[in-house]
Amino acid sequence: MEAPHIIVGTPGHVFDMLNWRYLSPEYIKMFVLDEADEMLSHGFKDQIYDIFEKLNSSTQVVLPSATMSSDVLEVTKKFMRDPIRNLVKKGLTLEGICPFYINME
Repeated sequence: MEAPHIIVGTPGHVFDMLNWRYLSPEYIKMFVLDEADEMLSHGFKDQIYDIFEKLNSSTQVVLPSATMSSDVLEVTKKFMRDPIRNLVKKGLTLEGICPFYINME
């Protein structure tokens, strides 16, 4: 089994790679927009929308962020497909939180 290719880039660079056809949407299985609230609130909204328009409907979208304002959650409704939200209450501390991962194929 071939290992998956991982590409990391800014929204502008990823968008350019899609436009120049250096990156094909058909091979993108998961799109992770780290610190989504920061990206969406700091002028990258249009580029991110353009990227999402190019992605296949089967592409999984992940938006991890330590903070997520209600405005950003509202914006994500425009491009998320059947989202599952894992939100924690404000003021939650790291006490009692144990990080883990689940290996999935």
